Amino acid sequence: AHGPDAEVLLGERLAGNDPVLLAAQAGHTVMGEPRLGEAGRYIAGRMTRCMSGPRGVAMVPVLVKGHMAAMIEVGRASRPFRATELAKVEEVAEALAVRIVALGWN
Repeated sequence: AHGPDAEVLLGERLAGNDPVLLAAQAGHTVMGEPRLGEAGRYIAGRMTRCMSGPRGVAMVPVLVKGHMAAMIEVGRASRPFRATELAKVEEVAEALAVRIVALGWN
């Protein structure tokens, strides 16, 4: 977590019907468009607790053996994320999944 009070978001329990959680459980990445859809608004709502006015939001699931182990949400105030930038977050999620298996945390 990065930004003022961002650590309070770590490990937060989400409602079972949260559209971002449902997307993550299905193995889907969410990238907020310039005009946020429902899932993007949920991510932005969480991000506003550690930054003002996020313009770019996204979520990448961490999948271990086909099942969601975690999700990484990112946000920034300057502009929406590009697909190439989000690909880097996906690389981090994949590396984390490998580490989770290597450490036997699954």
